This record gives sequence, C-alpha cells and structure tokens, in this order.
Amino acid sequence: MPELWRRTRVTLSVVISCFNEEHTPGTCLQRMIALHSDDLELEVVVVDHCSRDRSPAIVREFASRYPDVWVLRHDRSLRNGAALRTAFRKTFGDLVAVAVSSN
Repeated sequence: MPELWRRTRVTLSVVISCFNEEHTPGTCLQRMIALHSDDLELEVVVVDHCSRDRSPAIVREFASRYPDVWVLRHDRSLRNGAALRTAFRKTFGDLVAVAVSSN
C-alpha cells in the first residue's frame, strides 16, 4: 500500500483558473471549503488571469476569510494553461485536483 494511503491526514490542493467568472467563484469556493475535514487538509489556489469583472474581488474576499484559499493574479491574460501551471508551482498537497468552470 502506498505511504500516502497509510497516513491519517492527507492534503488536497485544488487549483482553479479564473477569467471573468464572477457568477461562479463564490459557489465553487464554498463547495471546496466544505470538503475540509479531520482527515483532509485543504488548499485552494485560484489564479485569476486578468479578469475584467468582479471575479478578483470575490476571490480575494474569500481568501481574507479562509487562510487555505490563495489568490494569484496574472497581469495579462496568458490563458487557462498558463494559469494552471502557475497554480501547480505553488501547491504543496499530496494530491492535486483541477476545478473547472466556464461561463
């Protein structure tokens, strides 16, 4: 059995690429935060790639309330792949998941 599965606590990193998604991040982040448990440590890394709507403000507000939510921002839109690569470099979890949303 792999060492990861013998542990009592596992860290899950969820990465989210965000671009002009103001109607989605609140619900998405609430669902991610609800996953936290005694057996699961959670880290959520959101990369906003130059949204022009309220997405960055919504995500920053969550990050101010939940220390496990991190916000990164690209100064210009480098598209989804670059945003995910940025997030992957910042994660520390045993497992990494990608949460996908579209508007």
